[in-house]
Amino acid sequence: MLSKLPWRSEAITVCIGRFKNDSYIAEKLKAFINEHNVYSWHRANSLWALYQVSGAKSITPICRAWLADTQLDWYARVIAARILLEVPGQHAYFMECLQREQNLLKSDAEETAILRQELAYGAFQRIKTFNKQLALFRLICLDKSPLLQHLAVYLLQQPECKVSWDDLNPYHQQINKISGLIKKLGLSTDVPKLCFISQTLSNMYSVSLPDCDLRLCYAKHYDKAVEQLRESVINYHKSPSSYVSNFHQFSHITLIAFYEVVLSSETGLYDTGYANLLERKVLKNTLPHSIAIWERLNSMRNRVDHPVDRKTKSHATKITVKEVEFLHKQLQVALQEMFDVWLNSPASATTLTAPISTSTL
Repeated sequence: MLSKLPWRSEAITVCIGRFKNDSYIAEKLKAFINEHNVYSWHRANSLWALYQVSGAKSITPICRAWLADTQLDWYARVIAARILLEVPGQHAYFMECLQREQNLLKSDAEETAILRQELAYGAFQRIKTFNKQLALFRLICLDKSPLLQHLAVYLLQQPECKVSWDDLNPYHQQINKISGLIKKLGLSTDVPKLCFISQTLSNMYSVSLPDCDLRLCYAKHYDKAVEQLRESVINYHKSPSSYVSNFHQFSHITLIAFYEVVLSSETGLYDTGYANLLERKVLKNTLPHSIAIWERLNSMRNRVDHPVDRKTKSHATKITVKEVEFLHKQLQVALQEMFDVWLNSPASATTLTAPISTSTL
């Protein structure tokens, strides 16, 4: 089917990719990739299937060869870059490929912009030192593509980023077209950073919030909560199970922060799990309309962690997109009730007037 039905390329390669660690399948895929010379995108899909079967390390030579082949179309090289991202010690090669692609640019800076973005992102994942990160940012900022300029803004917000907006002062002029975004995100020193949680809850969950900074409510939990909420946003349209898992962790952190402000007399918050926090009578009385929703979220998370139901001993049903969409609507109600109570509590009145400490967006 792989050789006879290229127009069904994606469906066939996704199926083949499920044969994990099957040496026979791996050899057949390698042979097809070497022999097929008609559709580059079909070869690329087959390479991704090979990665799913045998892992990234075993096909490192193929990926590096594809990235070096400037005659190969950008889609195939993007697939190679995404696979190579999983292999340690490749950041120097990513940098080399990025510089080569930039030197080959003629009139159309957008022709291979997605490839250059993938190479820059891949290099960043493997760089740990300030000087190497700064060298990468120089390449990104000098790129004329808006896609790369937006990538620079994204990378500056990552917890592992050691480079600041001020470190890029020589390149501010090159990316002045997105100065409004930079100011809005608070990357400029004279503009306060927006609260990611507040923005996400307002935009994605339609939660009505007053003009305040939720960093003050979350206190020391803010950065970890942002990390999980950000992942849940990424996975909402990508993986129902991952979305449930990430949002469950975000809600667990949120519940602890909620307890510490609104129900501060409660103890043992760190010695117990999510389910125990929900079972406490004081929380059920405080959030009567949404406690069932938080319990449903916990039940769905158990299906992610435990493929076999512990009570019935039967296989748990896989979480579907439709279930996640319904959960999303319910969470809008649950989040609204929680933050109405939280922000109107006497303790929050004092908390929200305190100075804001520096925190990662």
